[in-house]
Amino acid sequence: MKTAGLHDLAWRARPRWRAWALLAACALGAGGVLAWAQHRVDQRLQLLVDRRPVPASAPSMPPEAADPLAGIDKAGLERVEGELRMLNRDWPGLLAAIVPQDRHTRLLSLDVNPASGNVIVTGQAPGHAAVSTYVMELNNSTLVQEVHLLRIEGLGGGTVFEVSAQWR
Repeated sequence: MKTAGLHDLAWRARPRWRAWALLAACALGAGGVLAWAQHRVDQRLQLLVDRRPVPASAPSMPPEAADPLAGIDKAGLERVEGELRMLNRDWPGLLAAIVPQDRHTRLLSLDVNPASGNVIVTGQAPGHAAVSTYVMELNNSTLVQEVHLLRIEGLGGGTVFEVSAQWR
């Protein structure tokens, strides 16, 4: 059995100019193909632009915008103003007044009718005393009035309540 000598595995210097020439030829060929493809795409695009019909009268500057409320009758204008008043009410103030100070009292739902100002709050508290404290806090608030306790139920995990109030 004959073993291969280390001289067979040695690195030999080969002429590198052939590799560089091959790389340059490939790069030139790829560049040529890409340039030809770009030229074809430009030709097709120009054909599509040339075929597109030109409108007879090109639109000029748009006319001045008319008054958006010009076509609304008086009743419609009153409805729009009413909706804007509802949107511009003090929503952050209402939410700050309704959120309980006691961290153990939790709000479960909030139903607000901005048109009538009626607010119905459903919550859960640890006991009847916490519910009474919450109702008194709402009574002392400046944003709500006519606070009424509608429902109170003692459950195993706490007391569920429902309060009605009028938003000022």
